Amino acid sequence: MSLEKYKESNRHGTDDFPLGYYLVDHTHPRYQMPQHWHGETELLYIQKGRFLLRLDNKEYALEEGDLCYIASGTLHGGVAQDCIYECICFNTDVLLKHSSLIHDYLKDVEASHALIQPVFTKMQPEISKCAHRLFGVVRSMNPGWELLALSGLYDFYGTVIQQDYREKP
Repeated sequence: MSLEKYKESNRHGTDDFPLGYYLVDHTHPRYQMPQHWHGETELLYIQKGRFLLRLDNKEYALEEGDLCYIASGTLHGGVAQDCIYECICFNTDVLLKHSSLIHDYLKDVEASHALIQPVFTKMQPEISKCAHRLFGVVRSMNPGWELLALSGLYDFYGTVIQQDYREKP
């Protein structure tokens, strides 16, 4: 199967700050998320309801408070069930790799596509706090939100590494 036909061409954010935020409810044209992939990493947070997410060939039943990490290049789509969800799509190369130290931390994570576990629940309070802060900052878009969003992304990746929220081979 050729995956090229599923490639999303939407631009997420701007050239200067390639991070896009999307609040999706039943009125949004992509409420039922068609199968697609893109070069950006995506965080999907379930505010309310349920969402049946398909990542490559696996399905995950998400519910309120769950966070999903979708690595760049991963084919994904889903079915919303009385749901409100938020997505942050971001380019890790531009946003996060400003130093060799950070680049070294993230290169293995991004290169493997599967090191970070895909689903986090409310039972993982450290990552839930990260998600709550990050989505709150991006949702508000108050002055300085971009700096706080970067901080939130660093917080997310740092917590993943510290808590070893990575899939085991």
